[in-house]
Amino acid sequence: MSAKYHIRLIEPGTRITVWYRYGQLHKWQLDAGKLQANWYEQLYRVIPFHEAQIEQYKGRHSASVEYSPAGEKPRDDYRAFVDMWFAFYRGLTGVDPKYGGSEGKALKEIADYLEKVSVQRAEALALWQHILGNWRRLDAFTRGKPQLTYINSHLNSIIIQLKHGQTGSNKATSDADDLRRGL
Repeated sequence: MSAKYHIRLIEPGTRITVWYRYGQLHKWQLDAGKLQANWYEQLYRVIPFHEAQIEQYKGRHSASVEYSPAGEKPRDDYRAFVDMWFAFYRGLTGVDPKYGGSEGKALKEIADYLEKVSVQRAEALALWQHILGNWRRLDAFTRGKPQLTYINSHLNSIIIQLKHGQTGSNKATSDADDLRRGL
């Protein structure tokens, strides 16, 4: 009688697999991510010693830790990023986007970066939705480049434009145009 669970620590982005034999913790393994030295001393707070306690731990740590039996796939936020982008692209262009290896890699890098700068994973999705939802606020050149590879390579400037409005020569031209109109 053994059981296997996946545990994902959301904040450090770490995945752990735990095995229970006869209802008691048998072993655990770090699958992805890193743990700082002080985390090793605190693992007992997120890994129950008895399999029967999993549901209690799920309720206690629902915002910071995900528990799933090995047969289930853990929640995949990457799929949500893909779905949002497909809906955005279809709405913008009226056609389905071309999606291959380079686009998938670019979207994965975008998702990883947004997760890194966000406090929680859900905030990364909200930030991605905000970027796509406010695409019309970007300068004309950037608005004309909705490709994931472009967005990934210019993500910082896109975020700055959305946060502070248009920047650079386009803003200067706009001010000069306003001045000319005023004369």
